Amino acid sequence: MSCSESGASVSCNFTEPDNVSGRLDCAKSQNGLELSCAWITFFPRPATGRAIFTRTSPSQRRLSGTWGPFLATSGGGRWDAEGM
Repeated sequence: MSCSESGASVSCNFTEPDNVSGRLDCAKSQNGLELSCAWITFFPRPATGRAIFTRTSPSQRRLSGTWGPFLATSGGGRWDAEGM
């Protein structure tokens, strides 16, 4: 996953283990500790959903949270990411 952070938003591109690519667009909370996101995957397995992440400080590059299909932020599983 590669991400860029600018002001109140974070955008990421990712590739799932089966080579399906996707995008994650997030809005940061006022304190920068929570990210409310929308995700999309592309052909050959198109899908959309929501996700929510938390981190321990605004400069932390480790995110953990849950994702779900459509408007749900859970029910799909856990999503953990760490900057390299």
